[in-house]
Amino acid sequence: MISAEDDIVPGGYDGLSRPGPEQLWIRPAVASDAGAIAHVHVESWRTTYGGLLPAGVLQRRDFPRRMLNWIQAIGPGPSTDVLIAETGDGLAGFVSVGPNRAGHPGYGGEIYALYLLREAQGLGIGRRLFQAGREQLARQGHAGLIVWMLAGNPAAGFYAHLGGEAIDRRVSRLDEARVQEVAYGWPAV
Repeated sequence: MISAEDDIVPGGYDGLSRPGPEQLWIRPAVASDAGAIAHVHVESWRTTYGGLLPAGVLQRRDFPRRMLNWIQAIGPGPSTDVLIAETGDGLAGFVSVGPNRAGHPGYGGEIYALYLLREAQGLGIGRRLFQAGREQLARQGHAGLIVWMLAGNPAAGFYAHLGGEAIDRRVSRLDEARVQEVAYGWPAV
C-alpha cells in the first residue's frame, strides 16, 4: 500500500536513496530512467489498447523505439517535462507534460502521456502523478490543461473523476489506423 504522506521529492533526488516499500516518490526523470519509462510505456499500451488498436500498431510500439524516444525526450539532465512515480519495487508510472500543442484557449498546458503499469493502477499513483504534472505545468506558467486519449480508453472515467470534462474530439492516424480521440480539459481559473 502507498503511504498517505506526500513523498514528492522536489528536484533534490540524489539518485542514491530509494523509497521504502510503503512509499511513493515522484521526481523528475533523468536519462538513466529511459529504459524503465520505455518499459512502462510499452506495457501500458499493450494492456490498455489491446482491444482498441490493431495488433500491428501495438507491435510497432516496441521497447527499443520507445527507449530512444525517451532518451531524446529527457535529455542529459533532470527533466522538467517528465516526472516518474517510483516505489520500492521500481518505476510504477510516469507523466509527460508541456504546452498545449493544439492551442485550445483557456487550456495552456497538456498532459502528453500518463501511464502506469497494470499492477500500479487503483493505488492512487495515477492521481498523484496527474497532480504532480498539473503542478509542474503551473510552475511553467501554463494555466489550465488538456489531455487527449483514444475514444474507448478506460482512463476516461479516471479523468472525469478528477474533474475533467470532454471538450473536443478528433480523428488521428496511428500508422495505418484511423482513431477517434477525445480531449478532457481543466480550464484555467
